[in-house]
Amino acid sequence: MFTICLFIFLIILLDNPLVINSVCILVSDYFYTFRYCYYYTLYSLTIMIDNYLLFLKKLTEMLTTYPNNLICCITSTILLYIVYLILKLFKFP
Repeated sequence: MFTICLFIFLIILLDNPLVINSVCILVSDYFYTFRYCYYYTLYSLTIMIDNYLLFLKKLTEMLTTYPNNLICCITSTILLYIVYLILKLFKFP
């Protein structure tokens, strides 16, 4: 009985043009907000990815210039030797 009364109440309520207009406005505003937020989220992500690629380009340019490439080679050789000593100390094959 309660569900029938509730159903009838909803039918009467949804038959009112003011309610229909309000629901339409709310739904359209919801989708407008979603589109707005989605656009700016994608825009921000695009900017972040572009700047990250610029950072990687600059980093590779700086690491492959003359003094830095020698420093990286010497440092990596020293670090590999340290790893060798650690492995030798713990007797790993």
